[in-house]
Amino acid sequence: MPAMPAMPAKGFTLFELLVLLALIAAVSAPYLSKGLGRAEAKGSAQDVAAALRRARSKAVVRNADVVLTVDVNQRSFRIAGAETHDLPAALKIELFTAQTEQISDDVGNIRFFSDGSSTGGEIVLGDGRSKFHVQVDWLTGRVSILDAAAAQ
Repeated sequence: MPAMPAMPAKGFTLFELLVLLALIAAVSAPYLSKGLGRAEAKGSAQDVAAALRRARSKAVVRNADVVLTVDVNQRSFRIAGAETHDLPAALKIELFTAQTEQISDDVGNIRFFSDGSSTGGEIVLGDGRSKFHVQVDWLTGRVSILDAAAAQ
């Protein structure tokens, strides 16, 4: 019987697949890190907003003022009498509050009153690419989150 000529193998070698995966990883890495930073900033904004809403609810239920304190340098916040919550080190934090609630250059309060109103204020959380504004309306005490990227 005559020998059949060898057919060339079809497909890719393991080395070619590894090179392709390395190229895909190199190209997609910046996009993945941007998405993770944005998710971290958004999650932190949601945590701060939830704490503000808790503080407002406590003020109404207890019929007494309740304060949420933000420490920009320590990257933390807490409701008076509760545990401190730390924010990721990669986030830049800014606090805008009433002058009467400013404890120092880096520490300030947002106060909620028994009728649900507040001193008002804003906490800005960002990672350099994404920025979220957690806003507290002084008249109603309503807490909202504004995505700076979506507003543009």
